[in-house]
Amino acid sequence: MPFVLIYACACNMLYITSSKRDVAMTHKSMCLVFLVFAFFVTQLFSQSTGSIIGTVADATGLTVQGARVEARSAATSLIMTTTTGVDGSFHFLQVPVGVYDVSASLSGFQTLDRRGVDVLTGRTVDLRLALEVGTMTEHIEVIGLTPPVQTSSAEVQETIDSRAIRELPLNGRNPLQLVILTPGASFTRAATFGTPETGGFGPNNGISINGLQATDNNYRIDGGDFNDTATNAAPDLPNPDSLLEFTVKSSNYSAQYARAGALVQLSTRSGSNELHGSLFEFFRNQKLDARPFFADEKKHFVRNQFGGTVGGPISRDKTFFFGSVQVTRRRGSANVKTLTVATAAERAGDLSGRSRVVVDPLSGGPFLNNQIPSARFSSLTQKLLDLYPLPSGAGNTIVLARQVDRDDEQFLARVDHYFADNHQIDVRWFGSNVDAQRDTNSPTGVFGLPSFDNDLISVNDVYTPSSNLLITTSFSYSKTFTTLAPQTP
Repeated sequence: MPFVLIYACACNMLYITSSKRDVAMTHKSMCLVFLVFAFFVTQLFSQSTGSIIGTVADATGLTVQGARVEARSAATSLIMTTTTGVDGSFHFLQVPVGVYDVSASLSGFQTLDRRGVDVLTGRTVDLRLALEVGTMTEHIEVIGLTPPVQTSSAEVQETIDSRAIRELPLNGRNPLQLVILTPGASFTRAATFGTPETGGFGPNNGISINGLQATDNNYRIDGGDFNDTATNAAPDLPNPDSLLEFTVKSSNYSAQYARAGALVQLSTRSGSNELHGSLFEFFRNQKLDARPFFADEKKHFVRNQFGGTVGGPISRDKTFFFGSVQVTRRRGSANVKTLTVATAAERAGDLSGRSRVVVDPLSGGPFLNNQIPSARFSSLTQKLLDLYPLPSGAGNTIVLARQVDRDDEQFLARVDHYFADNHQIDVRWFGSNVDAQRDTNSPTGVFGLPSFDNDLISVNDVYTPSSNLLITTSFSYSKTFTTLAPQTP
C-alpha cells in the first residue's frame, strides 16, 4: 500500500502603505510543498488534475489481480500504466485533465478498451472494467459517457467544462459569472468592496455559496492559491479562451483545503500534438442599447475586447506550449447618474427662488432678497462651481454618464514537458494589470482610480516510479497589488 509523508512551508505577507494621495496594498504568498510516500488517497492537492480509479473483474464479478491497466491521453499521447492489486483495484493519481482511453488486459482474457473517459478538475472517475474470457488479441471496445456521479467521495461539486465556458454568454468575458451556476450560489456585495463599476474598490464582486460569506471562498489556478487579500474576493481571472474548465466544490470536500467556504479550482489550457490558435474581437457600443429611462439621449459607450491564443508541440509527444493574451478597452458607460447642481442664477448668488432664508454669517441677519453679493464669494467656491455643469432643462438636475472607463491587459503562458510516461512537469505564469475608474457621483473629471496588478507562477512535478508510489513536488508564488488613488482635474 502506498505511503505519504507531507512537508509544507508557506509564507504570507501583507504590506500596506499610505500617503496623502493613495493607499497601496500588496500580498505575496509562496508555498513549497513536497509529498513523498503518500498513504493512498484519491485526491492530492488541488492542481489542474483529476484521478482515475477503478476495479477490474471477470464476467462473474470476481476481481482480477495482476491485470495491466493503461490510460492514454487523446491530446498528448501520454501513456500511464499500472497493475491491479490483490483486490483488483487500480488508481491513477494527479492525472492532467483531459480525455483518456483506458484499457485493461490480462492473459486468458480479451482486452477491454474504454474510450472517452473525461477527467475533470479535482474530480475522481471511478470505473468498473469487466474482462471477458478469450485471447488478448481480441478487443472489446466500450464507448460511453464518464459516470456523472462521483461515487468515490461525498463532495458536492459542479464542473463547468470548456464548451460551457466558451459558448455561454458572458457580459465582459468574466468567467467568475459562471460560478453562480453552482446550486446555492449568488452574487453579493456583503463583506466585500464590490467592483469599481458598482462603486466598490475590489477586482471582482463576491459570491456567496450556501449562505456563507463571500470572503470564505478559496480560489486556485492550476493548484496555486490566487486570492485578493485586500478584499478576500477573486482577483482578475484568466479569460474564457485560456481556461480548460473549472470546478466549484461547495461542501463536504477534504479538510486539506483552506477556508470554510467554497473551493473554486480553475484549470488553464495546455498545448497538444496539433498546432491550434485563435483570434477574437468582442465589440459593443451604444448603437443597440436602449435609452436610459432618466436620460434624454443615449450616452457614449464603447467596449473592445480583443486577443488570441496559440498552443501546440515544441517536441512531439514530449513538450507542449500554450499562450493567451486579452486586452480590454472601455470608454463611457451605458448607465447614467443624476446630479443636483446650482442654476445660473444661484451661481450668481441669487437664492431668491428658495424658501429658506439665507443668513449672513458676519452680521447674523438675512441677506437682502436672499441674494449673496459676488464680493463675498470665496475663490475656492468659485473654482468648485466651475467643475459643475448647468442643469439640463427645468429644475436643478442633470443626467450624466457614469465614469467607469477601464484598461485591462492579461497574459498567460504555460509549458508542459514529459520526461517519460511516468514523469511530467508543467510551468505556468499568469499576469494581469487593470486600471479602472470608480464613479463617486461627482462631476465629470472627479473619480476614484483603483488599479490591480496580479501575478501567479506555479510549477508542478509528478513522478510515479511504481504503481504504488507517487512523488509530487509543487511550488507556487502569487502577488496581488492594489492601488487606490483619487483623480481630480
